[in-house]
Amino acid sequence: MAIQAIKKIRVGDQVHAQLVEQLLRGAWKPGDRLPSENGLALMFGVSRVTVRQALQKMVAQGLVETRQGDGTFVRSYAPALSMNNVMPAAVLSDNSLADALEFRRIIEAPTAALAVKKATDEDIRRLGDIYDRMLACDRTAAAEAGVMGARAEAGGAAGGRERAGAGGAATAEAGATGERAGASAAGGAAPALGEWPAALVAEAGATYISAAGATSATIAETDSEARLAGAAAEAGATGAPEYDQSFYVADFEFHMYFAQMTRNMLLVETYRALRDVFLSAMKEIVGARGRSHGIYYHGLLLDATRARDAALCEKLMAEHIDNTCEDMLACAKRRQP
Repeated sequence: MAIQAIKKIRVGDQVHAQLVEQLLRGAWKPGDRLPSENGLALMFGVSRVTVRQALQKMVAQGLVETRQGDGTFVRSYAPALSMNNVMPAAVLSDNSLADALEFRRIIEAPTAALAVKKATDEDIRRLGDIYDRMLACDRTAAAEAGVMGARAEAGGAAGGRERAGAGGAATAEAGATGERAGASAAGGAAPALGEWPAALVAEAGATYISAAGATSATIAETDSEARLAGAAAEAGATGAPEYDQSFYVADFEFHMYFAQMTRNMLLVETYRALRDVFLSAMKEIVGARGRSHGIYYHGLLLDATRARDAALCEKLMAEHIDNTCEDMLACAKRRQP
């Protein structure tokens, strides 16, 4: 065995490491007061200044808190507290999207399997509620696309058909509904979305879901480039309205809820700590590839969860994340000069 150089470890770092180890071993519980600086200095055989520096480092990490005139107390520990130290680096990194996708590729499939094994009936109901919110956002987008179609020249159908040619029949059908709404308005002027007759709004949503079902059935067989082209056309036509933001937030919450269903606090707090990174990634993903992919796979995941099929849920989640990664990589390559 080769001789290795002796590492010089600062005394303050040794004190800090031992104090943290005591916390992890449960020597001091949340709410307990630590010995005074003088007491700790005597225990470690170091100066008060060294102890104070170690305690200040623990305060910065969120492990303990100092109360003026009362001492130093152990805080309720959550993994998210110590993970906050890595957040600025994760957010500011040029590779934050790639890092988020890579992390999800590693962690989300087994998380989904564990979640299904531990899920209660109430958990599954709440997961379904989140999925319903995604569908509601999608229906709003379809109805809005119909209004835009009604306001366009030549009866407003051209824009809907163009988006359908790129992204699927659903938006075209919604556009046709918008055209009918425009024709029914006084003087031929298309009404605003809030002024639509309720029946027409419902028809737009129902028509979209019906068409989306056919789209979902073939999405797994669709080429990545075609899916991205459809999403780009849709994004170009509708911009980034409020319903898109609500959609990607619900998309994140759907994945987050799988972590919550595991009841593993390390997983839950990890997702919470990385919330902003994941939301930023979700926004970019939805903006690049549209909503249909998430709706398709989330529907399958919900069905597998309701069936308590952990193996299928793990397989679907892995496939979902892998397809997302491949599409986003293809998108990034196209952006390169």
